[in-house]
Amino acid sequence: MTVIELAQADALAKTYQAFMGAMAQNPFMQKVWGFAIISQLLVLLWHQVGIPAIVALGVITRYPSSGTTVEWAYPLVGALMGLGPMVLRAGPGADRSPIGSSRILGKEAAN
Repeated sequence: MTVIELAQADALAKTYQAFMGAMAQNPFMQKVWGFAIISQLLVLLWHQVGIPAIVALGVITRYPSSGTTVEWAYPLVGALMGLGPMVLRAGPGADRSPIGSSRILGKEAAN
């Protein structure tokens, strides 16, 4: 890991620890988090199981496209479940070059 990745991981760990500390002491935060996670899981369940089931059963012949309606549910569930490292790896600082910027700069990334 590079120094920047270590700093990001440390900042993420501290942020998550502070959030969980606040969550443990605040019943309102617990209820809001619970409502958000359950509602988004229900949205995903409806779109992955419910809609195909009603179409397969012949209740309706075709369900109108949801468009981008559920695309936000996946990252929201991920964020609510504490998948911050996913964001750090895929965010604006992510290394997307085929050979990696560390090699371009002459620095091999430590594993």
